[in-house]
Amino acid sequence: MESEGDSASHFDHSDLLILDYHLDGNQGSEKAINILRRLAGNSNFNLVVVYTQNRSEAGAGIENTINEIALSLACPATQLKLHQGKLTSLQKKMGAWEDIQDGIFDYLLGCVDQIAFLKVLERDDRSWNAISEMPELNDLARYLNSIPQGVNLNADQVIELLMHRRQSDFCQKMSQVPYGRVTTGSNNDINWIRTDSLFITVVSKQHDPNTIPERLLDALEAWDPVPHRLIMSKMRSELDQQGVMAETGVLMNRHLHAGWLEEILESDEAKRRTSVRLNVARHWESLGGKIESSVVDFAERVAAYLSHPDHRHMMMKRFDLLGAGQQREDVCLQLNSYACSKPIEGHHLTTGHILRIDRSSSSSEYWLCLTPACDLVPGQGNDKGWKKRLGSWLPFKAVRLYSADKTPALKNASRGSHLFLQIENKLNVFGFSENAEGRDVDGQPLRWEQLFAAGNGAFNGSNQLEVAYIVDEKGILSHKKYQGVVVAQLRYEYALNLLHRLGSHLSRVGLDFIPMKSDESSG
Repeated sequence: MESEGDSASHFDHSDLLILDYHLDGNQGSEKAINILRRLAGNSNFNLVVVYTQNRSEAGAGIENTINEIALSLACPATQLKLHQGKLTSLQKKMGAWEDIQDGIFDYLLGCVDQIAFLKVLERDDRSWNAISEMPELNDLARYLNSIPQGVNLNADQVIELLMHRRQSDFCQKMSQVPYGRVTTGSNNDINWIRTDSLFITVVSKQHDPNTIPERLLDALEAWDPVPHRLIMSKMRSELDQQGVMAETGVLMNRHLHAGWLEEILESDEAKRRTSVRLNVARHWESLGGKIESSVVDFAERVAAYLSHPDHRHMMMKRFDLLGAGQQREDVCLQLNSYACSKPIEGHHLTTGHILRIDRSSSSSEYWLCLTPACDLVPGQGNDKGWKKRLGSWLPFKAVRLYSADKTPALKNASRGSHLFLQIENKLNVFGFSENAEGRDVDGQPLRWEQLFAAGNGAFNGSNQLEVAYIVDEKGILSHKKYQGVVVAQLRYEYALNLLHRLGSHLSRVGLDFIPMKSDESSG
């Protein structure tokens, strides 16, 4: 007989599941937890109402159930696990505080209960400055703001030690499978728990079952998702509802699809992989076009509601868009990054790829590939001319990028003289010269070089490839090889714009006009 956890696969596409938390009777809630974990682990979004008895002796409140569920879906964070050397060092320093205040560590640990631990766990920034204002840690804050003199500990180190210990205490109750970030909210009798693909609210059996839909709606409103999540949900819903009909419409043109099919029947593997990627992109564009009108209509109604005078100011305040400052700068940086770049795609070097080339352990350079994409297909034209002589080395032109300051780059962003790129989860700004702040790329030459990629530019794993420079060694032209990795990618229209600028730069004609020299003796 299949277990309750296994049977959850039947609910992968359910819109709403009402789950009794005590499927084990009085023995516990392991079966219900297993079902929730199974649902959290699938790729479909599920709404769950956990219907349960009150747990407190007073007969009111379901906080323990909420905390148990949230903890069971949370995965231990590697950042909170201290390596043995650091752990021993911090414990020794804490011992000095214990000598002054006996039992202080146990008291501090008592300030970090399940609720506080979960709230800290869901944060990106876990520094003391970031969490010191959390109401769940008020008692802890009073002590960490007055660490005795002579104790060689700061507040951040104490937090590290406490969170390491608490994670060790709760580890057996936590999931060993990551379900995404677990966030929670609770206000009076309304609560919610959220993972990447699961939304849960816990409802007491003191409430009439007929009120469950209303309480679920209250919980969704308390969660208060961002407006664009509503639009994304509508897109997903339209794919579910209209997917089959939209698919039929996309596939009706037999001659068009015969041509597309011929492309993916290519015998050369490198060319075939490129064709398959283009095929998927074409079909996705066609499918999206079939459902676009209904999604746009829904988005317009959302926008009209939010832009109403009764709501607009509230939304601007919620996202801190009423003034200037760091929030506004961060918003502009992210908008520009999204506008000019996209996630890295492909299996070989192409137009718009940004390469980091490590010349040494302490020296890295960033280069933007600006050879037309048709000349970068592995195996394309390798049987003639220069490419035949180069064998498996793929020639490509690349433009050097230089780090630039964010603030002046934002002030002049519309000039097109900077790129805003997410590299290893950090937003970087680049210009096209070592002193690019505020200058238009049209008014300066791009620094470009002819580089060469090994293996016809195909990645050899994790977007890596070998790159060669041409150098002069004692009068002999030779090459130096370095390891490169593609760390970002421009959207095609941005890469094409820079490609045109590079072409203009390469085709410039030098005329023999003579500029008039300034009269250095005047003024």
